[in-house]
Amino acid sequence: MNRSMVQAISMAIILAIIVIQIIWMRKHPDQWRWSIPVFLWMLHAFIFYVTVFFTDLPHTDWSAVLRLHGYISIFIVEAARLRRGSY
Repeated sequence: MNRSMVQAISMAIILAIIVIQIIWMRKHPDQWRWSIPVFLWMLHAFIFYVTVFFTDLPHTDWSAVLRLHGYISIFIVEAARLRRGSY
């Protein structure tokens, strides 16, 4: 599988996650804050892949920042669950 195919699949999954997050926020209006870290991470990833597909900019540094954003997002969610006692 070539890189473009992987990027296209990634973009489709990112869009699916964004849709799922929006649906979840609407179904759970009292708990919408749980979706913010992942929603923002996916929005960041969507913007990243749009620039990958439509520009010739080097994306190495941005890719590293996107990964860091993901790690921070998961850390926030997991730390909140631990603090809340959801484990």
